[in-house]
Amino acid sequence: MIRLAALALSFGAFLPISVLAQQDTNIAGVVAPTKLDAFSTNIGTVIVRATIDIGTVQANVAALTIKCEEMSEPRVNRREYGIGIEIVNGRGFKDTRLIDYDELDPFLNGLDYLGKVDWSVTAMNTFHASYTTKSGFRVDSFSSKRSGYIEYAVHDLAASIPGIPLSRDQIVQLVNFLEQAKIKLDAVRGK
Repeated sequence: MIRLAALALSFGAFLPISVLAQQDTNIAGVVAPTKLDAFSTNIGTVIVRATIDIGTVQANVAALTIKCEEMSEPRVNRREYGIGIEIVNGRGFKDTRLIDYDELDPFLNGLDYLGKVDWSVTAMNTFHASYTTKSGFRVDSFSSKRSGYIEYAVHDLAASIPGIPLSRDQIVQLVNFLEQAKIKLDAVRGK
């Protein structure tokens, strides 16, 4: 019994140290979904964030601004690239979802599919197709045969806000800006 108590005490003595060690590497206490997000959780080092605005999709209730993103840690010569989608709605909400460079091609392929989806995907009365990035930016395509047309929306799954409805033309505009951002990133990265 005494050995068990001593073991519990010695284990308890190490617990606060391991918890503190975890806090030093990740200020939020959660695993960052993207490499770009991971940069923002680093503490005790200089992080440089650089952006280039590519374009803005104006929706009825919100605006989506697409930006090229570069984050670097000069001390160790580490860089990561991707895009940021800044979401601003009429209620004062503002957030940015980050998408790593290596996620861009699958994201663009997913958006291409969503832009072309039609009733051939199902014999059911309704459908809902979506693509979600690692950081929680989701694009939806959905419809009901009763309505007769296909609708689109984007969501920031990390926030408690309603989806932002987009027209097919706005989805095309979003894809065009994302493609422009990828071309710009390819040039910046030297590819």
